[in-house]
Amino acid sequence: MSDKDYLQWPFFDDKHRQLETELDAWATKHIAHDHGPDVDAECRALVKSLGQAGWLRHAVGGTAHGGAAETIDTRAICL
Repeated sequence: MSDKDYLQWPFFDDKHRQLETELDAWATKHIAHDHGPDVDAECRALVKSLGQAGWLRHAVGGTAHGGAAETIDTRAICL
């Protein structure tokens, strides 16, 4: 998304803006804009790639379980 005005909404803070910048850079480098005929396989590969890069830790609550924080930050998930 090229329009980043939403990042100035009051419920996003600097850590969310930094997360979006890093994730956008990663996605630009690692995610193709089209897909092959086996969409299911591509989805599995994408989730595996997201996990290997550490992005899925934002969807896990509890640092003891590999999460980015003790609780899930819904705002981070939305980004």
